[in-house]
Amino acid sequence: MDAFQRLVNEEVVASIENDETGEIHEIKGVVMRVNVEDYYFYEKNESISITISLNPLSDLPSGFELEDMEAIPLSYIRKH
Repeated sequence: MDAFQRLVNEEVVASIENDETGEIHEIKGVVMRVNVEDYYFYEKNESISITISLNPLSDLPSGFELEDMEAIPLSYIRKH
């Protein structure tokens, strides 16, 4: 868990697809929070879900809202 918490306040790039156009956007931002959802892992034997909340460093591309930055899968993130 410590490795995930070290991501907080780090600048990263999120590769996120626009649902309407299918276009992939690179959004730079600062990690605000790391969320580990393990309920289904223990209760239903499903995968653990790890997401981050991102504070964008610039205006979001058309078609994106701040709410879209609340639960970005960890696999979409790379170091800036």
